[in-house]
Amino acid sequence: MNKMTNMAGLAVNYLALSSLKPYPQNARTHSRKQIGQVAESIRKPTIPTTCP
Repeated sequence: MNKMTNMAGLAVNYLALSSLKPYPQNARTHSRKQIGQVAESIRKPTIPTTCP
């Protein structure tokens, strides 16, 4: 799946996840536990709160 879409001068390139490689100089790394917590927070519905 390598699909190109152009919109108003912007290009979006859709790639298969398997073609992505980690950037070795990325300073941010996450443990499997942290990745699980992020995934769970995305799955969980949240109730929006407002600030007074």
